Amino acid sequence: MDKTSTQKINEQIAAYNKQMEEQGYVDPYAPQPEPEPVPDPYEGFEPIAAPVTDPYEGFEPIDASVETPTPVDPEPQQEQNSLFPGDPQTFGKRVLQGAFTPQLSLMDFGIDAVATITSPIPGVGPGVQNLKTSWDEMTRFEKPVYQKVREATSVILPTIMGTGLATAPIKGLKASKAAKAGLRLGAGATVDATVVGLSDQGLEDNAFRSLSDYFPTVFGPEGVIPVPEALKTVDGESPALRRQKNIYDSVAFSVLGDAISHLIDGARPVLRWLLPKDETAKAYKEATQLQSNVETYKRITEIDQALATDPSTANARILKEERAKLVKQVNESSVTEANTVSPYEKAMLDANASRAEQIDDEAVMQIEMGLDDYSPQVTPNLALPGANAVQSIPPANVAHNKATTAAIKNGISEGDPVPLGSHAFFKKALVLGNTRDAIQSLAKEGMRAGDYDAVIDGVRMTSSEMDEAAWKIYKDIMRPGVDHKELRQQFIDDNLMNIRADGKNQVVYFGDTLSKVSMQAASDLVDLYVGRKVTESSARLMDTFGREVASFTEGARTFEEIANDDRVLELVGDKLQFLLAEYNLSNYIAGFTLQQRRGWFKSLFKSQDADELADTINKEFSEIYAEQFAKAQAFREQLDAAHKQSPLLTRALFDAYSYTDGNVDTIAKLSEYFNKQFSLEGFITSRNTGGRMNELVRGFHNVRYNNVLSGLAASKALVGSGAQLITKPLNAFIGHGLEAAGKGSLEPLKRGLYVYGSYVQTTKRAALDAVRRIKQVHTDPDSFMDSIRKDYRVVQDEKWEVLDAAAEAYKETGKFGNLFLYNTARNFHNFAKWRWSRYGTTLMSGIDAATDTYMGTITARMRAYDDVISKHGIVSPETLMEAERIHYNKMFDSNGVLQDKFAKYGSGEIAMNLDSRSANALNSLTEQLPFLKTFMMFPRTAINYAKIGMSYTPIAAIPGISKQARTLYAGDDIVKIKKVLGEHGLDPEDPNAMAMYQNLRTEYFGRIAGSGLVLSALWGYAMEGNIRGNGPVNAAERRRLMDNYGWRPKTIKVGDKWISYEGIPMVEFLLASIGDMAYYSNDIGSSVAQTVHDKLMWTVSATFLNNTPMQGLEPLLQMINGDEAAVSRFAAREIRSVIPFSGGTGVVARAIDAAQKDIYNDLIGYVTQNIPGARNAIPNRIDYWTGKPVNDYDNPILRGLNTMSGIQVTDDGEDWRQWLYDSGWTGFNFIKTSSGGTPFTAEQREMIGQLVGKQQIWKEVKKMMGNPVYEEEIAKYKALAQSGRASTGDLELASQNNKTHQRLNEIVRAARDRAEAAEEFQLAFPEVRYIDRAQDEVNRLVKQGAPNKAASAMEKFQEDIDNLRKYNSLTP
Repeated sequence: MDKTSTQKINEQIAAYNKQMEEQGYVDPYAPQPEPEPVPDPYEGFEPIAAPVTDPYEGFEPIDASVETPTPVDPEPQQEQNSLFPGDPQTFGKRVLQGAFTPQLSLMDFGIDAVATITSPIPGVGPGVQNLKTSWDEMTRFEKPVYQKVREATSVILPTIMGTGLATAPIKGLKASKAAKAGLRLGAGATVDATVVGLSDQGLEDNAFRSLSDYFPTVFGPEGVIPVPEALKTVDGESPALRRQKNIYDSVAFSVLGDAISHLIDGARPVLRWLLPKDETAKAYKEATQLQSNVETYKRITEIDQALATDPSTANARILKEERAKLVKQVNESSVTEANTVSPYEKAMLDANASRAEQIDDEAVMQIEMGLDDYSPQVTPNLALPGANAVQSIPPANVAHNKATTAAIKNGISEGDPVPLGSHAFFKKALVLGNTRDAIQSLAKEGMRAGDYDAVIDGVRMTSSEMDEAAWKIYKDIMRPGVDHKELRQQFIDDNLMNIRADGKNQVVYFGDTLSKVSMQAASDLVDLYVGRKVTESSARLMDTFGREVASFTEGARTFEEIANDDRVLELVGDKLQFLLAEYNLSNYIAGFTLQQRRGWFKSLFKSQDADELADTINKEFSEIYAEQFAKAQAFREQLDAAHKQSPLLTRALFDAYSYTDGNVDTIAKLSEYFNKQFSLEGFITSRNTGGRMNELVRGFHNVRYNNVLSGLAASKALVGSGAQLITKPLNAFIGHGLEAAGKGSLEPLKRGLYVYGSYVQTTKRAALDAVRRIKQVHTDPDSFMDSIRKDYRVVQDEKWEVLDAAAEAYKETGKFGNLFLYNTARNFHNFAKWRWSRYGTTLMSGIDAATDTYMGTITARMRAYDDVISKHGIVSPETLMEAERIHYNKMFDSNGVLQDKFAKYGSGEIAMNLDSRSANALNSLTEQLPFLKTFMMFPRTAINYAKIGMSYTPIAAIPGISKQARTLYAGDDIVKIKKVLGEHGLDPEDPNAMAMYQNLRTEYFGRIAGSGLVLSALWGYAMEGNIRGNGPVNAAERRRLMDNYGWRPKTIKVGDKWISYEGIPMVEFLLASIGDMAYYSNDIGSSVAQTVHDKLMWTVSATFLNNTPMQGLEPLLQMINGDEAAVSRFAAREIRSVIPFSGGTGVVARAIDAAQKDIYNDLIGYVTQNIPGARNAIPNRIDYWTGKPVNDYDNPILRGLNTMSGIQVTDDGEDWRQWLYDSGWTGFNFIKTSSGGTPFTAEQREMIGQLVGKQQIWKEVKKMMGNPVYEEEIAKYKALAQSGRASTGDLELASQNNKTHQRLNEIVRAARDRAEAAEEFQLAFPEVRYIDRAQDEVNRLVKQGAPNKAASAMEKFQEDIDNLRKYNSLTP
C-alpha cells in the first residue's frame, strides 16, 4: 500500500471495510448504523465511535527497583505462551488469587455472616467460629495487596448488591419522589448496617470507609477522592478512579474497579458531567444516554414502531406518556422502569458487555489476518486470567476524554483520562498503517458533541478552556519553550474550510478562487495535519496513552503473580507504537508550522502554484508519516524480540527508548548504551555519552561532594548567609539615606525601615523553617531536590531506572558485560543518596530555608508597602500588616518552598546558587571533560562568591559590566528597567515591579557607598596593624610570619583576639584589600623586586581569583612549576575526597589534636592528618619560642570554636613577637638544620623545637626591647627597606651587619646547639651527630684531593648510619 497517498489510503480503507462488512464485522472507524429509523430528536444521531489513547507526558517507565523473580532454569521462559505456564501449583494459585477474588470475597462475607448469626447458639457458635478461622487461615493470600483487594471487596460487593435488592421494589410504589428517595436512603442505610454487622471487615466501617482504609492514597482523607465527602463532586470515571480501573483492567481485577465506580455513581445518569450549551450538545447527550441504556432504548424503539402503526387515540396517548416518562427517567437516572435488573447488575453487565465486544472485535481481526496460533480472544473461555485484559469504555468517551485531560492538565484532578477508544480500534489502525486517520476520526467524533461545559471533580470547564488545555499539553510535549497560544495560531481553524452561515451573510475562506484540486489538498492538510481539531486530538491521545501505559505497567508490577506478561506487553506495545508514530509526526508538523509566517496557509493557496505546492506539502507529510510509522514499527519488533529473550530485557529497552528520545531502539544499542555508562574512559572525556558524564563518573564525584561537604561546609554556609543577611539591611539603609538626602524627604528611610524592620520576628520564623526543611530533606531528598544548592545536588536521574532494568536483564540472560562497573557505580550512587552521607547538604538546605524566609518576608513587605501607598496614599500599620500577610502567604507553596521569583533571586544570591553564563559554561565544560572536576569541584558557588565580592567594589559601577551596573544606570528608561527586572527574576508586568526596581537599585547603591565608608573608617585601624590581609607576595615570607610571629592571614583584631574573616562574602574582599594596603605601607620585609605591580596582582589574585574556579587549578600550576610536594598534596586531597565522611572525620581529628602538623612531600602524612587517632602520630610544627605546637590551644572552648565553626579565633600575639616582626629579622630558617648542616627530619624538628622552647629564649628578646642601640639599628634597617632604593643584596648585607639581627641569630643558634647536645635528643637521634662528623670527614678528604677515599668513606658511614637508625628504632 502506498502510504504517501491519502487517496490510496482511503481507497484501501474503503475496500477493507467493505470486505469486513460482508463478513459481518463493523468497522470501528466508520459511523455505526442506527438500529432502526426512529423519528424525533434521535433520528440521524449515530452511536459514538470507539475512541483513542495517549503519549509521552506523564509517561512513567517501569520501576526498575521492583524485583522480578528469576526463573530457576531457562525452560519456563519458553513456556510463557503455553496454556498452563509453570507448575500446576503456581497456576492454581494464580487462578485462586486472580479470577476468583470476587467469588472468594462473597464467600468470606457469607461465612462471616453465618459465624456472626450463630455465635450466641450454644454448641454451634464455637464450631462455626472455628470453621471461619480455619477458612481465613487456609485461604489467606500470601501477597498483602491481593488480600487487601479481597477484604475491600468483601464489604463493597455485598453492600452494592444488597442495596440493589432492597431498593428494587421501591421504584414500583406509588409515592412521591421525595418519599421514594427517603425509602431508598433508609433501605441503603439498613443494608449498610447489616453488612457492617455481619462482616468482620466492617466492624466499624461501611463500604465507603472500607474504600478509605484499603486504598488510602486514592479514597483516604488525604487522598485524591476523599470519600464520602467527594461523592458530591466525583463520578465513576474521575481521573483518579480511572487510573485505579486501568491498573485493575490490566490484570484480572476489573470487577473491583467496576464495583467501585458503581458504588460512587449509584443510579445517577451516565452523562451528568456534560452540560450542553447548544442544541447539538443537547441532542448528543440525550441520544447517548438513551443508547447507553439498552433495555430502555429497545422499549422506546418499540413504542415508536407502535406509534407508527397509527394506533387509537387512547393507545397513542398511553404510548406517548410511557415514552416521555422513560425519556425523563433516563435523563435523571442510570435505570428506568424498562430495566429488568438492579443498577448494580446493569453497571456490571454494561462493563462486561463493553469488554466482551472489544474481545470479539480483536478475534474477528485476528481471524481475518490469518490466525496461526492459539488466541485467547478467539477462545476466551480457555484463556488464563488477564489474557483478555481490556479497558471498559464508557459512553461519550471521546467527549469525556476531552474533559478529563483538561482537568488533569489544569491541576483539577490527578490520574488517567477516560479512554479514547478500544484496543481493537487502535490495533486496526496499526495493522492498516493509518494511525493518523484514526486520530482524524477522533477529532470528528469530538466535534459531534457540540458545545458543552464539563464538570470534573466538582470544577466546571468550558469547551474553550478544555481546548486550551489540549494546546498546553501539545506545547509541553512538542515545544516546551513556545507559548501555547502562539503555537495554536500557527495551526488552521477547521471552520475556515467550510461555508458558515451567520444570518444574512455567508463567509467563504477562499471564496471561489480555488480549484477543486487545491480545495481537496487544503482539506486534506487541515483534516490530517495542520488543523486545530486534529492537533488537539493528537495532544489528548499522547497525554492519555502515556498515562495509561504507566498505569498498565504499574498493574503488572503490583499484581505480578497473576499479570499476563504477553497481554500487558501487547497492550503497552500497541499504545507505545501508536504513540511513537504520532509523536514523531507531530514533532515534524510543529516544526513546520512554526517556521511559517502568520497567515501562511491562506497565502499558500492564493499563490499561482497553489495546486503544486499543496500537493508537495501533502506528499511531504505523507512521506514523513510513513517514515516515522516504520520506525515505530521497527521498535515494536525489537520489543517483541526482547520479550522472547526476557521480560526484563523488554522493560529495559522500553525504558531506554523513552529516556533517550528514541536513540536506543535496538537490543544492540541498549548493550552499547549500558557499557558506555560505566566506561573508565569517562573519567577523562564524555565524548561517548553525549557530552555528559557517565554514571560511573557521576557517582564517583557525587560521593566526593558528600565527603568533602561533611565537614565545615554547613558552618561556613551559615556564616556566609548570616553575614549577607546582616549587611543587606545596612546596605539598604545607606542607599535609602542617600536617596532621602537627594530628595529632601524622609519617605525613603521610612520605606527602608519598614521593609527591613522585622528581623527579630523573622529570625524566629526562619529558625523553625530551617529545622522543618532539614527534616524534610533528610527524610525525602528527591522531593526537595530543588531546595539543595545546584552544585551539591545528587540527582535521582531516570537513567538509573533504565540501567537497573538492563542490568537485571543481563544477569538473567548471562550477558554480564560491565556488571562489575555497574555495581560499583550503583554503590557510588546509593551511598551518595544515603541520608547520612549527605548530612552536610541537608544542613545547608536548612540554612537556605531560613534565607528563603528572610527574603520572602522582605519581598512581601516591599510589595505590601507599595500596595498600600498606591491604593491608599498613606501608610497605616493595620493595612500594612494585612497586605504583608496576603503577600507572604503567596510566597511559598504547600511544602514551604519559596516560589516568588524575585525573592528566589535574592535568596539564590545569598546562597551563591545563581546561574550565569560563566557558571553554566564551566559546568558544561566539566561535564564534557570530567577530569576538570578534580580542579573545579563547585564552579557555580565559586563564581557567585567572587561576584558578590566584586559588587562591593567600584568595579561594579563600570557601565554594562554586570546586572548591578545595568541596574544602577537604567534610570527611568523603561526598556532598560524591564531588562533589569527580568535578569532579577521579576516579571516587568508585575504590579509591584517599579517598587521592586527602586529597592533593588537602592541596595546596589548602598553596597558601593557602604564599602567606601567601611574602607575610610577602617583605614587607620588597619594601618595600626589590626587588620591583616593576604600577606607578603612571597610564600616563604608568609610562612616565616606564621612560624615566627603567630601571624595569620585574613584576620582582624577584636579586643585581645584575632578573628578570621576568610570565607565571609564581601567582608573578605573589603578587609583583605585594606589589610594588604596597610601591610605594604609598613612592610620592611619585601624586596625592591616586588614592585607595586607585583603586590597589586598578588592582592587581586589572592583576594578575588582564589575565590573563583581558577583556584582549583593552583595544584596543577604548582606541579608544572616543579613543586615536588605538589604532587603528594594533590594525590592526598583526591584520596581524602573518596574516604567516607572525610570532611567530618577531619573536623573530629582537629578537635582532638588541633596542632599544625609538620608534613612535607609525604603522601601518607597528608592523608592521615585528617583521620582521628592517626593524626596524633604525625609530628607537630613547633613554636620555637615557647616549645608548644603551632595552633594548639590550651583553652578548650577556643579549640572547640575553631574546630566546629567557620570562623577561626586566635589569641593576640605577645608584645615581643610584634617587636620581632617590626625588627625585620628573617627568623628561624637556619634552625631547620643541625650545627653540622644536616637537615632535620620532621620528628627531629619537633624535638628540637620542644627543647629550644624549654629554654624560654623569648626572655632574651624581652631584654633587648627598649634598648636604645637595638632600637636605633631597627629604625635604620626599616628606613632602608622602605626607601625603595635598596636591592635584595643590600637588604641581606644590612641584615648581616645589623647588631639586632646578629644578637637574635646568636640567641637562636646557641639555643639550637644546646638542644642538639641535650641527652634526650642524643638518645632519640644519635645518628645526627654521627652524620655531622661523617660529613666533616668526607669534606676533609675531598679537600685533600682524595675523592675515591671520600666515596668509600661515605659508603661506610651510610652503612653505619643505617644500622644506627635500625638499632635506635628497636630500642624502647
